[in-house]
Amino acid sequence: MSKRITIIFLFLVVVLSFLDLFATWYWLKKGLALEANPLLARQLKSFWGFASLKMGLTITGSLVLARHQENLFAQVGSGLALGVYVAVILWHLFGFYVSSQ
Repeated sequence: MSKRITIIFLFLVVVLSFLDLFATWYWLKKGLALEANPLLARQLKSFWGFASLKMGLTITGSLVLARHQENLFAQVGSGLALGVYVAVILWHLFGFYVSSQ
């Protein structure tokens, strides 16, 4: 995988994480989900605390992988992270579809 593809994947990870942030907050506030990440679960009193920590973790991880983009581990990791976030967004979309019926 090229360095450019790794950077594109990581950019998409951050964008999808941002979408996941709002979808997750929606489900949490509706009482239809629980936050599984114990660090994020402690921040549920404040949207801004939750959002800052969630995006901070995602951006920090993405920057670490981008810094080592020539490393095979970083390249594979960026692809895996993107795959996970695509699955998470598809899950949210499925949830929105089911809840609208």
